[in-house]
Amino acid sequence: MIFQHAGTVLNRIDTWNIVTTFNTKLIWQKIDSLKQLQSAIERQWSNLPTYSHNSTKIEQHLKSMSENLKRETDNYKILMSQDINQLETNLQNLEDSTALFQKNSRTKRAVLRFGSKVLKFLYGTPDVDDAEDYNAKFEELYKNQHQQKELDEANIRVAKDIFNILNITASKTNNNFLHINQSLSTLNDNLQNLNTDVILLTYRTEITNLFHRFQSMITILYEDIDALQNAILFSRKNVIHPHIINEKSLKSTLASIKLDDNRKWISDISSNEIKLLINNCELETYSLPKQILFIIKVPVVESTIYSIYLCFPLPILLSNDTYFYIHPFSQYFIIDAAKSQYCYLNDLYHCTTILSNHYMCVLDNLYRAAAQSCEFQLMDGQSSNCHFQVSAFSPSIWHQIAPNQWLYVIRSRTTLTVHDSLSSHVQQFNLPPSGIITLPSGTTGYTTHHVLHSGKSNSTTIQGILHLPVIDMPTFTLPPVLPGYKLPEIGTLNIEEIQKSHETFEKAHEHFNFTFEHEDTKKSTSSNFSFLSWVFSSISIVTWIIIILGCCLFYHYFSNIKTLATSFTSPVGFVQNEMIPWFNQRRSSLRSNRVKHERPEAVYSSIDRRIPTPDFREELKNELASNSKSKT
Repeated sequence: MIFQHAGTVLNRIDTWNIVTTFNTKLIWQKIDSLKQLQSAIERQWSNLPTYSHNSTKIEQHLKSMSENLKRETDNYKILMSQDINQLETNLQNLEDSTALFQKNSRTKRAVLRFGSKVLKFLYGTPDVDDAEDYNAKFEELYKNQHQQKELDEANIRVAKDIFNILNITASKTNNNFLHINQSLSTLNDNLQNLNTDVILLTYRTEITNLFHRFQSMITILYEDIDALQNAILFSRKNVIHPHIINEKSLKSTLASIKLDDNRKWISDISSNEIKLLINNCELETYSLPKQILFIIKVPVVESTIYSIYLCFPLPILLSNDTYFYIHPFSQYFIIDAAKSQYCYLNDLYHCTTILSNHYMCVLDNLYRAAAQSCEFQLMDGQSSNCHFQVSAFSPSIWHQIAPNQWLYVIRSRTTLTVHDSLSSHVQQFNLPPSGIITLPSGTTGYTTHHVLHSGKSNSTTIQGILHLPVIDMPTFTLPPVLPGYKLPEIGTLNIEEIQKSHETFEKAHEHFNFTFEHEDTKKSTSSNFSFLSWVFSSISIVTWIIIILGCCLFYHYFSNIKTLATSFTSPVGFVQNEMIPWFNQRRSSLRSNRVKHERPEAVYSSIDRRIPTPDFREELKNELASNSKSKT
C-alpha cells in the first residue's frame, strides 16, 4: 500500500455566530418624510400667480413665463410621485422576498385561565400570568442583545460599531431636509414680490433647485435599497458584503471573543490572513418585521493539525502472473503528528478547501492509537492487522503523485520515450516492472498505452527500487489449475430458419396470451359461480330449517288437541234421571255449590287426577248420591 501525502486537515468543532442587523424602519421613515415634503411643495406650487392681462409686452412675457413654470411644476409633481412609489415597491419586494425567512409570532392564550390559578393556589405552580411575564422577559432578553453572558453560552456575538450605511444615510438625508426647508422659506419670501421678471426667474431657479434636492434624496434611498439587495444576494453565496460588516469591525469583534486552549480560528486575525477567515465563513439571512438580520457563522477548529494521506494498493509480484496487495479501508487516511488519533474519509466533498492542499473537515469518527488498524501499523512498518489479497492479473498501473512524477507497476519491461518540445530531443528508457518516474518540465513521455505530460522539473529520473516497509510475508496457497474446457464450434446462421423460428415464436406467444386470457376468464367465472352456489346453499339450508320447525310445531299442536279431546269425550256412566254438569263450565250449578259448600281438597284432587275407569264411575255415583241426600 502506498501513502501519498495530500496536505493538512483542520478539524472543525464549533461555530461562532456574528449577528448584524439592518433596520429598514429608518428607510420607511425617510420615505414618509419625503411624502410629507412632497405635499408641502405641492401646496406651495399651487399658489403660483396667474396673469390674465396681456395688454403690454411685459405682461405677455410674464404670463408666458408663469405658464411655463406651471407646466414644469406639474411635471415635477408626477416625477416625485413616481419615484416615491417605486421606492416603496422596491423596499416592500425586498422584505417580502421568498428567499428570506419570515418569522411569525403569536401569543398563546389559555382556554381555562382559572384552572392554572387554582393549581397555583394549591400547589404553587406558575399560572398563565406568570407564563406571559416570563415570555415578555425572554423577548426583552432577545432585544437587549448586550447581555453577552447568555449569548456567549450559545456562541453568539452581536457586532458593535459596524459600518452601517444607514448612519451615513441619516446624516445625508438630514442635510438635504435642512436645505429643502431653507428653499421653501425662500420661496415663500419670493412669492410676496412677483412684479418683475427678475423675481419670477429667481422663483423658477428656486423651484428647480428644490426639485434637484428632492431627487438627490430619492437617489440616496435608491442606493441604500440597492446596497441592501446586493448584501442579501452576496450572502446567499457566503460572501460578506462590505455593507454587512467591514474587515476592521469583524477583526475587533473576533478579538473580543476568548477561545479555549484547544480551539482556535482557522487563521490569525491580527494579520492579513483574516481574509482566509472571511472567505470561509457562512452567512444566513433572516427577515423580521422592519429588520433584516445577517448571521455570520465563523468556523472554530481544533488546535491539533492533522495530515491527510491518499491510500491506494501497490501490487507486488509473487510468482509468474500472481500478485499480492493490501486493499485500503478508505481512500483517505488522516493522522495527527503525535500519532495518537486517526480517522478515515471516503472523499473530500464535504470538506472546505482553505488553501491548496489545506482542508477543513468535520472529523467525527476519531480513533485512538490503542485501536491500531492496518494503515496505522503500516505507518510504523508493521502489518500484523493487515489482510493480504492475492490475484492473478497483468497490471498496468500509472498513478501521478506530483505534477511531474508517476508511480507505475507493469507486467513486463516497457520502453519509455521522452520528447523535449523545446529542443526536439528524444530519449528512450527501459522501465523496470515498478518504480517512480520524474520528467523534466516541457517534456512528454510515451509508453505503449499511456502519455505522460510533465510539470515543473529539471531532469528525468527513474527510481526502480521502492523503499517499502518491512512486511512479514504470509504463506499463500494458490488455487488449483482449472481443467480446460473446449468450446463447441459455432456454425453459420441461416436467416430463413431464424425467420421461421420468429414466426413460430410469435404464434406460440399469441397462443400463450389466448390461453392466459381464457384461464383468467375461467377463474373469474368460477369465482362468481362459487359465490352463487354459496348463496343458494345458504337459502336452501334456511328453508329446510323453517320447514322442520313448522312440522314440529304442527305435530305438537295436533297432539295437544287430541289429548284434550280424549279427556273430555270419554263416556261416563251416571245415575238415571240425574243431570251432571261439566266440570269445566265456569257457570255450572255444581261449581256454585262447590263455592257455597266447601268440600275437602282431597276429593277434588282425586277427581281431577283419577282416570275415568269403571271403579271411578262407581265411586262418583256414590259421591253424587251422598251429595243429593245432604241437600234434601
